[in-house]
Amino acid sequence: MSEETDKEQIYTLPPSYVEAILGECAVQISTASELLKDLLSEKGELHNRDTVIPVVAELLWVNDSIQRRISVELDPPVYHHNKETEEDEYLLTEASILQLQNLMITRFMAVNELNRFSISICEH
Repeated sequence: MSEETDKEQIYTLPPSYVEAILGECAVQISTASELLKDLLSEKGELHNRDTVIPVVAELLWVNDSIQRRISVELDPPVYHHNKETEEDEYLLTEASILQLQNLMITRFMAVNELNRFSISICEH
């Protein structure tokens, strides 16, 4: 293999985008935790709770994984100054971006699955 094919791409993410992702994670963890408590209580009235509980657990896991992945990647943070926006942006490796993308897709699918059961995980 040549040196060209061995080089990994580097990507940048604006801090505002990272903060938005972490904010969504916090909201979804809080909401999913409350939903899980309701589902596990004996008073739970949801007829398909045995199907919903694993999806809620997956949503909790994936949001925690996103938070941990970002924490690992940004401790300590490495910055790149974007001349167009005049802002510093986080530098991440291609592998890290791919992992985050996979986690975000998994989260999207879990939220869609809950929506299919008429359960919203969004903050109202």
